[in-house]
Amino acid sequence: MNILYLATLIAAVIGISIASHLFVTGALGPMGLLAAAGLRVRGIAGAAGNLLNDWVAAMLARRERQAATWLASNGRLR
Repeated sequence: MNILYLATLIAAVIGISIASHLFVTGALGPMGLLAAAGLRVRGIAGAAGNLLNDWVAAMLARRERQAATWLASNGRLR
């Protein structure tokens, strides 16, 4: 009986996957899927770019703080 339940579960998952894909294709059209995938890729690339920009800004701020601290400790900043 357990094998029958497993086979039914696998068939249900595959069936739901196919049905949802057909629903999205019908709603967006065949090119809509490609556009949605492109938006997803652009969103991920944009997030990675923002992360890189934030990292660079943090490193610049850190170096500016280090320079200001060094100048203040050596008496050059008055």
